[in-house]
Amino acid sequence: MIWNLSKRVVIARRPVTALGLFIRARGMIGRDFRDFDAMVFPHCSSIHTLGMGMPLDVLFLDRELRVCALRQNLLPWRLIARAGGAVTVVELPAGTVARTGTDTGDVLD
Repeated sequence: MIWNLSKRVVIARRPVTALGLFIRARGMIGRDFRDFDAMVFPHCSSIHTLGMGMPLDVLFLDRELRVCALRQNLLPWRLIARAGGAVTVVELPAGTVARTGTDTGDVLD
């Protein structure tokens, strides 16, 4: 589960952590959020949306799990989205950031 400690709201109940090379390379390509509601990429500061079929909300987290940047409704077929200082990226269904009120500076757990 991913909590926004600053807002005291659940961001994702069934996250998947992309640890292996294959799952990291594939990411959300050819997937949707039926079986999970977030994809977490540790040791990562940038993503692309090439080959994806839906927009995403993306959170960039620093070492303290603080949101250092975010992108709402990031459209498919974008070459790169990144944030300086990020060490983890969380991909979420579009609309999650607005629904949960998540903002830069929020701390997650």
